Amino acid sequence: METINVHIAGRDYPLQAPASQVERLKQAAEEVNQQFDTFKEQFAVEDSTDLLAITALHFASEDAVHKQEQVTEAHLKPSISSVQHLDELSKRIQILLEV
Repeated sequence: METINVHIAGRDYPLQAPASQVERLKQAAEEVNQQFDTFKEQFAVEDSTDLLAITALHFASEDAVHKQEQVTEAHLKPSISSVQHLDELSKRIQILLEV
């Protein structure tokens, strides 16, 4: 475990994380800061807590949409057994049509 400091919305937060996750945490903190700054410019809100809440909601909704897209995409892909079954049915139909 490594101890790192991430800077979010003007405050430092010490975190402990496995070495394999340190870079991702730093990137995530940077993404949060960028979105925080965007919302700070976009809305006339000075309270950092409110802006952080809006930022958290933004990322949570993006994650929910991404998960839903993955579920939908998984349902659209036919399984190998379905494809094989349809192929077999197609061959049978071809045989019957040739008679």
